[in-house]
Amino acid sequence: MKDVLQDFIGQESQVSAMVYTDGSVYGGEVGCGACSAVLYPPSASAKISYQTQAVGRMVNIEECEIEGIILGIDTAIDHLKNRLPTGHNATAYILCDSLAAIETFHKSDACLPAYVSKRLKASCQELINSGIVCKILNIPGHSGFEGNTEADKYAKDTAYKI
Repeated sequence: MKDVLQDFIGQESQVSAMVYTDGSVYGGEVGCGACSAVLYPPSASAKISYQTQAVGRMVNIEECEIEGIILGIDTAIDHLKNRLPTGHNATAYILCDSLAAIETFHKSDACLPAYVSKRLKASCQELINSGIVCKILNIPGHSGFEGNTEADKYAKDTAYKI
């Protein structure tokens, strides 16, 4: 399965933005949390970039992973929206190793805090306005995906600094 996924990512990364996301908590199951998003742009000449964000001081891993996905969506939007010719669409893949966080987005009755729900709705509206199709994929964590390893490192470093 991992080989199939790596082949898919290799093919799609030529034409689509790939954003690896991760969340991390320092200090126990509940503690200082952060998230990160690592963007691999579709152009081989474009620079790989990353963003990190503190989530809070008393948060759990799922909250951080959810925030990471939203940060990944926003990162893809920021990268793609000004690069699209008028009338064209682009695809961004958000690659996350937390199935629980991904499943939260698929639940219509998900209990997200109001501020998270508001940010997610704004990001989704921006995707629509920008003509960007966003697909969230689950990838195995700690399995040799370079982008996932980088996202994990940045999230842990940021959580430790809080």
